[in-house]
Amino acid sequence: MMQHSIYDTCKTCSVCPRGVGALEIAADNLPLSCPHPDAPLWARHPKIYLEVLSSGNAVCPYCNTHYVFHGTPPKAH
Repeated sequence: MMQHSIYDTCKTCSVCPRGVGALEIAADNLPLSCPHPDAPLWARHPKIYLEVLSSGNAVCPYCNTHYVFHGTPPKAH
């Protein structure tokens, strides 16, 4: 399966607009921004922050990378 981010866990899903799977993220990946600083130069677009906790997933409007939150949400301050 094609990896499309630095995150190593790419799972197939029916929601992913790119058809290559959703990237699982955890609390230590928050705040979630796209693209990641380690993304290759060809994959860069303006940096944006994505809200993933309210619905459990988010899709980047620039590159259509689909992120899915798994695990325990961080505690509020």
